[in-house]
Order: sequence, then structure tokens, then C-alpha cells
Amino acid sequence: MYQLECIRICGVILSVSNTIDVYYSNRHAIHYPLLDIEPSFLYNDVNISDYGMYYGCPANTSILNRLIVVKSPVDLEYEIADGHSLGQELMFTPRAPDFVKEFLNAAVARTETNKFLVQLKLVSSFISAEEPLIATVLPPFLHDSSIKLHKFLPGEYDISKWFRSLHPALALQSDKHTVRVKRGQALFYIMLNTEKKINLIPYQWTEKLDEYLVHCNDVSKFTPKKNLKYRYNLYQDKKFDVKILDEIKKSLT
Repeated sequence: MYQLECIRICGVILSVSNTIDVYYSNRHAIHYPLLDIEPSFLYNDVNISDYGMYYGCPANTSILNRLIVVKSPVDLEYEIADGHSLGQELMFTPRAPDFVKEFLNAAVARTETNKFLVQLKLVSSFISAEEPLIATVLPPFLHDSSIKLHKFLPGEYDISKWFRSLHPALALQSDKHTVRVKRGQALFYIMLNTEKKINLIPYQWTEKLDEYLVHCNDVSKFTPKKNLKYRYNLYQDKKFDVKILDEIKKSLT
């Protein structure tokens, strides 16, 4: 049941929902449906006794109830391949079956200071909403996770105005570093920047959503010097916000 607030504008009383629907899907789940791990809110995922009275403080619980925990569905190890030129892929250890390498390979870029930027694609999280909502990607700071051994690169965008994958991005200090992950370990958090109660709705990935994703990715390739506002305007002008949400809702039935 939705909670409603009433506001008065020019003498007219309007009802405004105090709940926001956020739609979530892991595109890679189609490759390992038995292993896929549903996301959860951080408040429900940590051990209460570890944090005592701090855990019950409204100033903290209001944040913990807006942080989604995204976890690894598999055990894997990554290492940087020989050569590691710009765009070189990470190599998998034999623990990764051959059939998953194509969609789990992670991109690597070497910086001018000889650091290595890695985007792990163990999960490919897509979230959308019908109203403006900024989502921020953060490191899993309250979990015991090997991801915290590496520098984590945050980011954010409006999930009602753009469609893209969310995943952990790491900065490695050396090409000798190995990134190890375990099934069930937290990979990253998604902060949903709203005061409203969040209704997280899982949806199934479809081929049509793949088509929309290609279009969004191609725009960034052909407009490399344009900012997010420019892409947001294109997205809405071409009604991609409506089309994608319509496709998401179809997958719910």
C-alpha cells in the first residue's frame, strides 16, 4: 500500500506518493540463473549486534535503507594479461568456465602514471525509475570484501534519464595485482538519493532492452565530448525513458 502525502498548490490539494518504485535487473543473470543473488538493502544485510546503538540511530538507518548491496554470484580470480595495452582484457583463471569468459571479461586501461583501471563485470546491474533519482556507486565499506583491498572509483547518474550498467571500477597500483572475489561477497553499494521509501522491483532482462542499451552506448561513442545533460536531453527527446520503462513493465507480467 502506497503512503500518500497531500500538498496544496494554488488552492488545489494534490496527492503525492511517498514511495518510489525502483526497477532492478542483473543482465548477466541469464547466464547463471541458479547462482544469481538478488540485491538487498544494507540495513537488512549487516549484523545488528556489530554496531550496537549506532545501528538504531535514525541518522544512520535513513542511509542504510537507501543503500543497495550488490554481491558476486560466483568465485573468480582475475589477473592482468601480458602486454596490458589500453583496452586489454583481464585473463581468467581456469576456475572460470569457458562459456562465461565472453561476458565476464573485464576491461583494463593503463593511465599515464602507470596505474590500471579495471571495470569488473561480474554483475551488470541496471536500475530505472519513473521520476528523477540520482544513483551513486560506492565501495562496500561495511562488508568484509576483497574489493576493499583496491582503490574504488565512485560515480553517479540520474536513473530516470539514462540507461547503463553499474559495476565496480577499481584502480590497481600494479599489473601484478590479482583481484579475487567469492560468491556472496559484496562488490559495491548503490546509494539511491531520495527521502522516499524505496520499493525495489526486480525485472527480467529482454532482447529489446539489449537493443536500447546498444543505442545508449553508441551515443557515448559518437559524442565523446558531450556532458551527461546533453545525453539526458537526447534520451528524453527520443522517448527512451518511456520506451524502456514500458519494456521493463512488460517483463514483470
